[in-house]
Amino acid sequence: MCQPNSNPKLDLQTLKDSIPKHCLQRSFETSFAYLLRDVALSAIATAIYIAVIPSKCPAGILPASLWYAAQIVWFWVQGVIWTGLWVVGHECGHHAFCTNDAVSDFIGWVVHSMLLVPFFSWQYTHGRHHKNNNHLLDNETHVPATRSGISKSFHKRLAHMLGEDGFAVFQIIVHLFFGWPAYIFMGMTGCRRTPNGTRVKGIHTHFFPNKNAFHKNYPSWKVWASTFGVSSMVYFLYRWAQARGFSEVMRFYIGPYIVVNLWLVLYTWLHHTDTKIPQFGEDKWTWLKGAKSTIDRNYGIYDFFHHHIGSTHVCHHVFSQIPHYHSEEATLHLKRALGSEYFFTSENWMHSLWRVSVDCLYVDSVNGVQYYKGYNDLISEKKSQ
Repeated sequence: MCQPNSNPKLDLQTLKDSIPKHCLQRSFETSFAYLLRDVALSAIATAIYIAVIPSKCPAGILPASLWYAAQIVWFWVQGVIWTGLWVVGHECGHHAFCTNDAVSDFIGWVVHSMLLVPFFSWQYTHGRHHKNNNHLLDNETHVPATRSGISKSFHKRLAHMLGEDGFAVFQIIVHLFFGWPAYIFMGMTGCRRTPNGTRVKGIHTHFFPNKNAFHKNYPSWKVWASTFGVSSMVYFLYRWAQARGFSEVMRFYIGPYIVVNLWLVLYTWLHHTDTKIPQFGEDKWTWLKGAKSTIDRNYGIYDFFHHHIGSTHVCHHVFSQIPHYHSEEATLHLKRALGSEYFFTSENWMHSLWRVSVDCLYVDSVNGVQYYKGYNDLISEKKSQ
């Protein structure tokens, strides 16, 4: 288990000096070219789908099971491509798209609104996550439950009732299919302390100004602009369904959209949740210790489509304005500078997903340096009571 901050001489400037200066450069032309690449890939995939797969299951010609299987494959392919667009919008949120922040914000607002993401609202809360990564009180997302908290919840009874495999399946389904709407609407797995320094109490949502999600001085127009963008897209989908039928909207938008949500939750879950990643109480946390405490994973071909957001996540947390087309090179240098404090696993991401769903359920408390405990710990506690 790697000990956090084992090298006291390792500071942010040292890490920055280890990275070639050109890696810190942002180019509108290059970033926009990648945006166009993803749009082109989506258009090509759509054209192939229309040409090859019938819009309705042809009775007596094609088995219904085969037609439905083809739809699922299509959802996955288009959803994978759209996740790349989501990552581009995410870079806009960090102003890594180009040197003009207003341009980054506009492009990010358009791209994310089309994917039903409240851009400015999420930009703020995601920024708060980066400022407080692995802080057990102030981190914005994927904040672990505590021993006392999980003992009072239904999770403990459910774990005992379902067994290890059943509970893992439950965890994966809930996270990947319901995690994003639960967070964006209600702040699930969110912070224990608000941006205003008070305990979270009441509604935490990204769709209207509220003290749980936003600092009291955060401009309310940005929240309403985010809600307007998402609402406009919802209205467009409604009119599309009226004109062409819900089936078409389901096939061309909702199906791939579900896959996008699956991927973005998978990334945030796996890269901030692992048995060897430390979580810090207020007495032990520093920004740099928190920023380093994420883990890189190899996603194979998905790294290409998703601009290496998963395999360069440590670099992204330490230097969020490095654009994705420099992140691989920057990661090589950052890895050497961090040494034993660089977290990486070559474990297959699907195996990691299963393992994390079993082994990373809670921490003992919100004090000191904490590491995740899992299903076996939870069950043994129940048996010992």
